[in-house]
Amino acid sequence: MKIFLKPEVWPIQQFIENITERDNYYLPSFQRDYVWDEDDVKSLIDSIIRGYPIGAIILWKPSDKEFIKGDPFSIPLIDTDGDNGGDYYYVIDGQQRLTSLLLLFNEWKIQRNGEEISLEPISLYPTPHGGYRLYKSDKRGIDISLLLKVFAEPGMSSLQIYNKLIARYSEDYIKKAEPIIKRILEYKIPVYIMSTTREDPETVMEMAQAFIRINKEGVRIGNVELMLSLLAGKMGGLIRDTIYTSYKEIRDTGFEIQIQPLIRLVLSNFGFGQSQISHVERFASSLDTLAKYPADQIKPTLDKSVNAFKLAVRFIQRELPLPSAQLLPSQQTLVPLAKYFYTENITEFNNLSPEEIDKIKHWFILLNFIGYYSTSPDSKLEADLRVITESSGYFHITNS
Repeated sequence: MKIFLKPEVWPIQQFIENITERDNYYLPSFQRDYVWDEDDVKSLIDSIIRGYPIGAIILWKPSDKEFIKGDPFSIPLIDTDGDNGGDYYYVIDGQQRLTSLLLLFNEWKIQRNGEEISLEPISLYPTPHGGYRLYKSDKRGIDISLLLKVFAEPGMSSLQIYNKLIARYSEDYIKKAEPIIKRILEYKIPVYIMSTTREDPETVMEMAQAFIRINKEGVRIGNVELMLSLLAGKMGGLIRDTIYTSYKEIRDTGFEIQIQPLIRLVLSNFGFGQSQISHVERFASSLDTLAKYPADQIKPTLDKSVNAFKLAVRFIQRELPLPSAQLLPSQQTLVPLAKYFYTENITEFNNLSPEEIDKIKHWFILLNFIGYYSTSPDSKLEADLRVITESSGYFHITNS
């Protein structure tokens, strides 16, 4: 397997057009949600205007676009009207910056996988001698997104926006903003395109290593998490579809889970060891075997697994209470909790005694507080899941 690295430099305007009109950009499921706020975006815009570097964008271009199209857990960087007809890319690094730029060029609102992402406008206030100030509202200054449309898209729509702006601001005031907006439009972003000659388990592991080494945004995933994301398509249709449907149902409640803990639980209940998952060839082979099982043999275990996971989520929401999984230092703590519900056939909260509830809450808070699964998660999860499976009738997990 070979990875070819191609460095390029793209003007922002060209990059946005590539994303929305020419090519197809996807986020692997291990990528976190968009978490930047108006202060972050304001700082990004200020850096661009001043000509400061904002970091490179790193893309993975598989040799076969079906590799991305067949990934059931990846989502588009931005919703477009179907296939744009060009190349397919995974965004490996730079999702927060690209999403911010898409918002900037789309009047602060985009759709991603059917869900809206939006921010309050950032406005530009031109000052004498070519200076400027940025504000987090449209109460002072002019909405930068509207100015970009005026100066980047000559035509009827930009003329209409321009006429609306001069009805509120003087024409001279808008002209003072033009050179500043041009700096944004002409700003060039370094882009590294990592192309692979084939997409197999070895490639997945190489890309996992690449992500870990190049990532600069504080996300630290292991090889296993990336492999679970990118090999998920090898699961049988029933397993894949059930996991995705359940994942989407939980996400729709606003809890914002990652998909890997749910996949880990399901595979555990089908006999996969957590450490076994890290052996890529054996893992891929086992997935192939699992995919061949008849639906009537796997459906009971599958349904019971996702129901246990949903109960674990409801437990956290009700007993802690925790509004979003994004607040957890590690979402892996959901796996042993769901495993306990699965093993003990717990389907409702009234199956739990007050003492059990207190023990679970204490354990969950403690492990997240000390970041127990932040190091060696495979071996620690394996040990905890074994304790749960071998125990009976009470909640006990090693946590030291």
